Amino acid sequence: MMKFLNIRYMKKCAVVLLCIAFLAVLCSCGSNMNGTAVSSKAQTITVEESLESVLIEDEQETYYLFITTDGMNFNRYPYEGEEVSPEKLIDAIAAKTGWDLTLADTVTDGKGGMTVSFAKSCSIFSEHTDGQSEEFKVDDQKEMTAAVLGSVQKTLQYYAAPKDPDKVDIYFSGENDEPLKIEGILELPLEQPYAYEYWH
Repeated sequence: MMKFLNIRYMKKCAVVLLCIAFLAVLCSCGSNMNGTAVSSKAQTITVEESLESVLIEDEQETYYLFITTDGMNFNRYPYEGEEVSPEKLIDAIAAKTGWDLTLADTVTDGKGGMTVSFAKSCSIFSEHTDGQSEEFKVDDQKEMTAAVLGSVQKTLQYYAAPKDPDKVDIYFSGENDEPLKIEGILELPLEQPYAYEYWH
């Protein structure tokens, strides 16, 4: 009888030990699985963040020139400069078209957008259209004004807000913060952003 009890006791002990061992294995696996899950999740976040960073960086480094010869229809050209600013974008338009886009001052921020001040030497103030690239040639001062203002406006709008360019207002002025006035063609109030509708 005692021998039988000893055998049963030994069996119970063996079962208990097996259960303890099994639980230990489960805990170990659970720990590893959790560790793996956490590690995998962290890696995924890192990859996503890196991808987002690359996309944002790429978006920020991709700039375009939008050039028109009628103020309404635009062609898009990649900006190839190493540094970018409103002034450099305007210089790039001038270099590509042959238009004189000399500024009277740096482009300023405010009023929900930017203000561009042209110097008297700018092509919009001249009746002569010499020196233009054949690809972007316009015939007279009115066409030149529409082309210059439209090209600068669209380029700066996409520079400031590529996903929603129309929300950026672009103002134009002459030297010494005077209203932009081109005799017999166009007069823009300082407080009014430029719009193509001025021509209609």
